[in-house]
Amino acid sequence: VWFLNEAGQLVRVDDGLVLTSPPGLAYKLLSVARDSAGKIWVARDGKLSLMERGELLAVQLGTNDVSGYVQGLCASHGGGMWVACDGRIRKWDGKKWSQDGGSAPWNFQPLTSFVETRNGTLLAGTASDGLFILFPGTDEKPICFNRISGFQTDWILSLLEDREGNLWVGTGDNGLVSLRPNN
Repeated sequence: VWFLNEAGQLVRVDDGLVLTSPPGLAYKLLSVARDSAGKIWVARDGKLSLMERGELLAVQLGTNDVSGYVQGLCASHGGGMWVACDGRIRKWDGKKWSQDGGSAPWNFQPLTSFVETRNGTLLAGTASDGLFILFPGTDEKPICFNRISGFQTDWILSLLEDREGNLWVGTGDNGLVSLRPNN
């Protein structure tokens, strides 16, 4: 079992091993994900790292540049990672961008939670702009749930899809909200 603390350190419970990822410039922005191959990815302060050979190493996304402003990441069921970076959503296969999801509808806001559902839909939560539902590989426009659209909150803390396909949304001010696919 690994924990990511607010300082951006990965801590292994079994033996207390502490790994520190290289920091970026976006203070207190953290996310962690495990891909389908079991590799652990960490986005710390806007910079992406991958655990390899017992270290957290900065990931170069594409050209010579190390990743820009990473807003969030999540594992893809088909392999690879979805990365919200520099206001775009793209899928990284470990060596190159394999799919482009277009511009992020939340612009440059950091993500508090980012998940891919079983059917490939992406769910992105923000601290101030609500919940976004995206449909990569289709022409469907993203859907935004926030106070303006009648949703209970703009402050999303966590997202989870249950085994029946329902979406559970942990909010910062209205508790737990359930969304069902038929609604």
